[in-house]
This record gives sequence, C-alpha cells and structure tokens, in this order.
Amino acid sequence: MNSDIARVWINVLLALTQLALPPLLFRGSFNTLTAKPPGMAPSNPATPAGYAFIIWAFIFIGCMVYAVVQALPANVSETLFRRIGWATAGGFALCAAWLFAARYGPVWLTVPIIVGMFACLAFAVLSAASWQTPLSAARYWLVLAPLTLYLGWLSAAMFVNAADVLPGYGFGRFGLTPSGFGVLIVAMAGAVAISLMVFWRLPLIYPLTVTWALVAIAVNARTASGTVAVVSLAASALVPAAWLALRMSNAKVGPV
Repeated sequence: MNSDIARVWINVLLALTQLALPPLLFRGSFNTLTAKPPGMAPSNPATPAGYAFIIWAFIFIGCMVYAVVQALPANVSETLFRRIGWATAGGFALCAAWLFAARYGPVWLTVPIIVGMFACLAFAVLSAASWQTPLSAARYWLVLAPLTLYLGWLSAAMFVNAADVLPGYGFGRFGLTPSGFGVLIVAMAGAVAISLMVFWRLPLIYPLTVTWALVAIAVNARTASGTVAVVSLAASALVPAAWLALRMSNAKVGPV
C-alpha cells in the first residue's frame, strides 16, 4: 500500500511539474529549443508549423486529469494503475528533464530523453489499450485518451527533435540533403505509427494526433521543401486510413 501511495502522489507531482515548467522556462515560444547545438546546420524542413504545438496544452491538462483520477482513494490500488503508474511517472519526469535540457542544454540530451518519454508512454498506452477487461467510459476518456494523445504526438516529435538537434553536433543525415532527410523523418514517423496500430487496437485519437503533426509539417514545409510537404500530406492520409483498414479487418487487440 505504501508503494501505491508513493506512485500516485509522484504522478500528481510530476504531472503538475510538466504543466508548470513551460511558462516558467520559456519566455517566448515553447516550440523551439532555447539552448543551441555547438555547430550550425541547415534548418530542418520536417518541423511542424507553430500552431501545432498548442497540443502540448491539451497533453499536459489531460495528464493532470489522469493523475487526479489515479490518485482518488477508490483507485489507488486498482490493478490498471499499478500496471501503468510507474511508466507514466517516468514519462512525466523525462518530460521535465527534456524541458530543462531544451532550455539550458546540452541540447543533444533532448534526443535520448524524448525517446525515453516515448518508451514510457508506449508501455502505458499499449498496456491500457490491451487490458484484459474492456475499459469503462471513464477509464477510456480520462486515462487512455489523454495518454494516447501524448503518445501520438511523441510518435512524430521524437524524430523531428532528432532532425532539429543532431546535425548541429556533426550528424551528416546519412549523406542526405535536408529535404531528403526530412522525407525520411516523415516516413519513419508514419512507419512507427502504423506499426503500433498493426499490433495493438489503439483509439482513434492516436492516428488523428499523428495526422495533426504530419499536416503541420506539410504546412510548414510548403515553401522550404515541396517534397517534404507532399510526403507529409500523403503520410497524414495514410495513417488514419491504415487505422480504419485495420479496424475493418478485425485486427487483433493484443501483441502478436
């Protein structure tokens, strides 16, 4: 029981932390890294347009709702929260670490940190999505939905983050041009999203969130790289289409 109490209150504290840190650390825009890599590199065309980053407000508020729900006395010892609680706490803690690294550096740390965030949220979401009993409407909308929103955004953001940061540390983009590497980034984000949906029955909010990111990349890339814009639009249509096709073909709920 003591470990349950620690888990739920750590989640509450960390959900509050990731909600409070952006306005404290970033005076201007949250969608850019304040600290800079040591080298200069051409800009990354596979970056979402600024408007898309408003999604972080919904992510952080949704995580706060989840944290409150799992901290309610009736839910403290619930098996679902015992299963996913430490993973969500890890994801929230890594988000706070990402914010500090983006603000103060070293910026290269944001790359492994955001991959860790993705791993933590993926474990939590996939565990909840494949739970042994159907989730109630409350568990679906107050637990699975906000965490899925988080995972959907990270599915694209972790690749965009790497493309923004690593060239400044000498990474040569595998010899590709910035435009060619942007296409690769979009393709990888789409491939990750579709791969998760093939093996797990994820809520519709997942492909819609990935689509939100991909459309925003297309909007931002339309002047810098027409190729990235076209590929992003194609991927933004393919991801929800894949979700629908998998649902219609009665894809398996759990991992195979």
